[in-house]
Amino acid sequence: MIQWSSFKWFALVILIAGCVDAIGQSAELRGLLIDENGAPIPFANVFVINTSKGSITNENGQYRFLLDPGKHSVQFSSLGYETVVTELTIKSNERKIQNATLKTTVTSLGEVEIVANTRDRAKEIMEEVRTRRSDYLSHIKTYSCETYLRVSVDRKPSYKFKGDSADLPLTEVVTFDSIHYDTVFKRVRSDMIEATSTLYVKPLGIHREVVHAYIHREKRRPLELGYVAETDFGIGYDFTGTDNMIEFPLAAEDPNILFTDNSVRINFYENMIDWPAVCQKPILSPIAATSALSYRYDYEGAIIESEKKIFKIKVTPLFKSEALFEGHIFISDSTYALHSVDLNVLPAALLRGNELSIRQRYDSVGVDAFAPTDLKIDYEIPMEDEIFYGSVAGYFKNYDLNPQWPDSLGKMEVKAFDIGAFDKDTAYWVNSRPELLEASEIRFIDESDSLMLYYVSDEYYHEIDSAFNRISIWTPLIGYGHRNRAKGTEFFVMGILGQITPFGPGGYRHSLPMQFEKEFKDSKVLEFDIIPSYGPYHKDFKMYAGVGYTYYPKKFVRTYIDGGHYYDRINQYASLEQILARNNFADVTSIGISQQMEIVNGLYGDLSFIYSDQRPISFTSHSEWERLIFGDSLDGLDFARYIKSEFRLDIQYRIRQKYFIKGNKKIVVGSDFPDLFFTYRKGVPKLFNSEVNFDYIEGGIKHDLELKRLGKSNYKILAGTYLNKASLRILEYKYFRGSDAYFFSDPTRSMQLLGVKFSTPYPFVQANYVHHFEGAILGKVPGLSRLKLQLAAGAGALYIQQSNFAHMELFAGLERVVPIFKEPFRFGVYAVTADNSIGTAQYTFKFGAAYFNTFTNKWSY
Repeated sequence: MIQWSSFKWFALVILIAGCVDAIGQSAELRGLLIDENGAPIPFANVFVINTSKGSITNENGQYRFLLDPGKHSVQFSSLGYETVVTELTIKSNERKIQNATLKTTVTSLGEVEIVANTRDRAKEIMEEVRTRRSDYLSHIKTYSCETYLRVSVDRKPSYKFKGDSADLPLTEVVTFDSIHYDTVFKRVRSDMIEATSTLYVKPLGIHREVVHAYIHREKRRPLELGYVAETDFGIGYDFTGTDNMIEFPLAAEDPNILFTDNSVRINFYENMIDWPAVCQKPILSPIAATSALSYRYDYEGAIIESEKKIFKIKVTPLFKSEALFEGHIFISDSTYALHSVDLNVLPAALLRGNELSIRQRYDSVGVDAFAPTDLKIDYEIPMEDEIFYGSVAGYFKNYDLNPQWPDSLGKMEVKAFDIGAFDKDTAYWVNSRPELLEASEIRFIDESDSLMLYYVSDEYYHEIDSAFNRISIWTPLIGYGHRNRAKGTEFFVMGILGQITPFGPGGYRHSLPMQFEKEFKDSKVLEFDIIPSYGPYHKDFKMYAGVGYTYYPKKFVRTYIDGGHYYDRINQYASLEQILARNNFADVTSIGISQQMEIVNGLYGDLSFIYSDQRPISFTSHSEWERLIFGDSLDGLDFARYIKSEFRLDIQYRIRQKYFIKGNKKIVVGSDFPDLFFTYRKGVPKLFNSEVNFDYIEGGIKHDLELKRLGKSNYKILAGTYLNKASLRILEYKYFRGSDAYFFSDPTRSMQLLGVKFSTPYPFVQANYVHHFEGAILGKVPGLSRLKLQLAAGAGALYIQQSNFAHMELFAGLERVVPIFKEPFRFGVYAVTADNSIGTAQYTFKFGAAYFNTFTNKWSY
């Protein structure tokens, strides 16, 4: 058996040998640019004259790029400095260091323009830039280009151990609260993503990508919080009803990796830069058509670079809490086109983290066409006990302004992977990089590649499973799970907190929820659910169980069978006051089967059949404390026992759904259009002695609508009716969520002042709307902007044919995003008023809370 340490050195030798062989006749030029005072010059240009070879210095003034052997003329230039041209000779496989010192440009009318009023001069330049912006944008709306992307994430603990010194070379693993770190004080690289692709872009933001190579290297601690080295995304759906049909990642990547593909693509010629992983609303470009309303501009000089005059403009945001940039933009004199940008996103606008900077260079790619060629992004995200440092390097070349759309992509497929895209060897990556990696980056690749082999070893599976399977002091409360990744199995038994129901039907109930799942190598999944429960007060035992099998993951084809004897909620989306009330439960014995699948792209269907024996809760004796808490709702709903056989069809259509295929899974990206949904329920008489006979249809539309700088809106319109009520029981009525006394519930799904309990057997129409201004108003009010308060407003309406009941309500509130354990939550206080046809007008205040899902980049409402 090969020892782990021996294998690691063996892998290093193979890697180095592969790199040397792959480099072949290439060489590398690297160095440092400083000014006459010895200070580094960031964002300077280094390129070989009469070639496309070159690079941009980083924030420390360093540069590096690949170069063919031979004699070359290398030009070093930066705005405000004299240009230097150096003749040099470089040999095969040589790593040549060429430093340069640039002198500050001598102030003269021939090279530097000095003006008396910097505001007026900046205004003149920016007016010309905005005038030509739309023309330049129209010439680059349809194009393709070759891309290279590298994303690196470093981690560093944000605390220090007592008595430790930052100067001590720590070589052993330090343990703190069961978290293992390789070092305490130094930044440690934990992730590196590299990708090459061809990007295709059309007007209206339509873009497609063919990925030629992709690799995500990780260096994780195996016992770190039970972390699992999985990077694939999946998609899942809860088909218990169209209202719950939502997408979610099955195995999401680290949310601190903000950019994993060309979603990093950014073009300042567009009015808005939409980065949902960075800001909750689009960021206004400093050269947008309306940018003069949000930015102040100062002229800081005109510098000669390669015989071209470049204007340097300082950009200052007028509203510090808005989604805006600050920093500098550089404008070419003759064309008034963007030369480059060096900007930061305002910290108050960031969803996560407190710093994000972007440096980007533009070049001419055709007649009156300018596009980004080099991109650098750096960001910082502080967590509870760690700080994450992200770095992005993007390179775009070989622009084609009249590309042929790739045949390998489906109509709505946004990304396709070449065969073997995940299996590129070392030689491919060495030849694909615009610049060679640092020694530390090569070491990281060596270690992470070795760890990747370790991650699929029996030793790793045992170690990571042991971390998940271990028993702690919290296990009795939370529950116990056991995982065997080698076999793809996992089960979980709920702890005491999930077993005890103090106020269940019939008093105290004790349950034992359990789950088991097995995922096969082809991504097919077998799952079991079982919930036995017992009520000691009435000595009644109940049981629910289900089994499901997903046998075609790319189409989400899943069969699920469930049933048992249990207490079922009548209103599945009840108010907090009703969720445990006895009159919201029925005693049910049932068996059902459901078939779920994606019929065509974006069209999801769930056809199910359920047979149930439904009985009222017949407890007649109750304790005094139960009567005190629940009052009249303690008694179960009074109805006659009956048998029901029901077919149900749930359909949801996501218009123009975007997706891509990765391995054996289909990954749904989302849609820019509304979702349509439809439900049909049929109560079949006499089938298995069924006593019901009804037909019910329900349909609607919902959409998350982004109104650019004005915030985001969410609306939902729902209507339903019974086509047949020959034998309709009260449990089959349409139920609405009752309103809570002080809690502001999801305004897209419920009313705020409707009453505690509400249902109907008659036709109805319901509409809900909410808009979050996200600082669009209060963020521009001096003084108030410092409070970081945001406005929200909305309305709800409900009409029921029964008694011509009509209900209308309006609400408005103040919200504020507050990080809790470094994760964003949105708290609000809302004034709500309502009136309806059977009561008097009402007015009250409510408190609400929403959370931000860092994987889907969406608020809960």
